[in-house]
Amino acid sequence: MTAEDPATQHKARILRPMSRAMGLLGLLGLLLGSNGCGNSSSRPEATVQGKVTLAGQPLTRGQVVFSSSATGTSAAGVLQTDGTFELTGAIVPGAYRVYILPPDPGNIEPGLTNPPPVDELKDVPQKYKSETSTDLTAEVKEGENSFEFDLQP
Repeated sequence: MTAEDPATQHKARILRPMSRAMGLLGLLGLLLGSNGCGNSSSRPEATVQGKVTLAGQPLTRGQVVFSSSATGTSAAGVLQTDGTFELTGAIVPGAYRVYILPPDPGNIEPGLTNPPPVDELKDVPQKYKSETSTDLTAEVKEGENSFEFDLQP
């Protein structure tokens, strides 16, 4: 055995526990990072766009709603004049029921405080206007998705 001076022995006693602690902290960091703890980017996401037609003609008013009872989430997109829509923000991949709602009443023309009640979707069959009655479904995959729905009278 070699004799070490007291200063070297003192440094070794201090550094050994510190290097063990640093190793344990590094291991803990790896474990937390691989579990996704606090890391929302590891959750799969999907974007959805598409087109809605009624008997082959673009549906030009309303909102398209994707709703999932499995994930408890829903998202909507406003129909454009050509029948296209894009859901606001990303959603979780999975199975969704799709239905149509009237345009957002928040988009009422300025000055009309009490607009007359109008069924702006009177041509759309009732079954497409509710999550419970619609037969429209979509299997949303991770990444970009595009769907076309042709509503039948």
